[in-house]
Amino acid sequence: MEIGVQPPSKEEGRNWQKKLDALETSNAYIKGKQFGWTDVNIEEVDGTKSARKFICGAEALKVPASKPYCLHRPILRGRFNASEQYSFQQVCDDLSTIWDWALTQKLGLDAKQREQLSAVLVVPETFDGREIKELLTITLRDLQFSCAVVHQESVAVTFGTGASSGCVVNIGAQVTSVICVEEGVALPSTRVILPYGGEDISRCLLWLQRKLKAWPHVECDPLSNPVDLLLLEEVKEKYCCIEDGDHRACVELEFHSYGCPSQIYKVVLSELNVPPLGLFLPVLLASDEYAPLPRPWYHTDSEEIILDEGTHVDAGRRPDMYETGLSFGSHVPMSDSFEHSFYGIARPSRIKTEERSIGLAEAVVNSILASGRIDIQKKLFSSIQLAGGGAMVTGIIDAVEERVLQAIPVHESIDTVEADC
Repeated sequence: MEIGVQPPSKEEGRNWQKKLDALETSNAYIKGKQFGWTDVNIEEVDGTKSARKFICGAEALKVPASKPYCLHRPILRGRFNASEQYSFQQVCDDLSTIWDWALTQKLGLDAKQREQLSAVLVVPETFDGREIKELLTITLRDLQFSCAVVHQESVAVTFGTGASSGCVVNIGAQVTSVICVEEGVALPSTRVILPYGGEDISRCLLWLQRKLKAWPHVECDPLSNPVDLLLLEEVKEKYCCIEDGDHRACVELEFHSYGCPSQIYKVVLSELNVPPLGLFLPVLLASDEYAPLPRPWYHTDSEEIILDEGTHVDAGRRPDMYETGLSFGSHVPMSDSFEHSFYGIARPSRIKTEERSIGLAEAVVNSILASGRIDIQKKLFSSIQLAGGGAMVTGIIDAVEERVLQAIPVHESIDTVEADC
């Protein structure tokens, strides 16, 4: 026996339309309860309270702006977020603090227990050997694991699905990576990095609703206020999709300001299928309005870089526990004929740089076509693995299959595309 969903009656449809029409004319405003802001104080043994030295995880995003804390993001757009204001040493220290907090507070593993354990370090495709080496140093020296093995994220995805080959598309919060895996080995020549992800979709959602005059006249800045970004992420996850038609939803938006009751607006959001299309049409994602990609940290801190003949640089590395006195900040000169790729590796400027502007479908096609023989290409086109939070968007599997098939050049003898997540 087949059980189906009964379509709504005409009366239900009319009632829903009346509700939408009423909300379109005026935004309903309601005062809500206090928001669950993070308590930055801890109680000492003597009963006094003092501010916490650091706050990690979701709690860090809910710290009031008036409190004396700085929000640190050690990784930005898939790279170490080192800069003149945020030193490379501080990035490593923050990563060590976050991981130690997660292992201790969330998993109950203290330093003594870790000494008897081994770790599997899964690294994303956006990291290069230098960054992986620093993560491995943190794992073994700072977190005190007995030993560690490093796996690429793409290989872990294919193993997790029970396959040994596939084209892995990882749609993260700030960066999207595409790489092909053949018999458990990631093919470096197929790696494509797209500098946009789920957070860019959320900001596109805000921009679109403001253009449609559906967003309340309330200050909302996801770049400077993490609480606003959490609100946009929640709306995106619940209501955004990639399907045909005009998708609308009656939504309650809850805005929070420290020390004041929450403000709840009932609004009607439309065109909810447009923001996720930014993955295929990056022109929808106004990346030029936001912070640029972080400069590779080994511009200033590296072991040894040879840019071209006659240009040799030997800079300091991160000191070990027993080393002192090493200075950081030496400048690495750049040759005019070279530029840093998204991985920070010096390479000729003639190398293609369209990764910033091409869509997800074109990136998948370019990646697979760079894999080699036609039999391998056909196998990879039939095994596209979607991973990351962006892969949770409703309808993205069908959209990837359709758009990748359309993006394949006509002279290629490939007529089947299959995706899964």
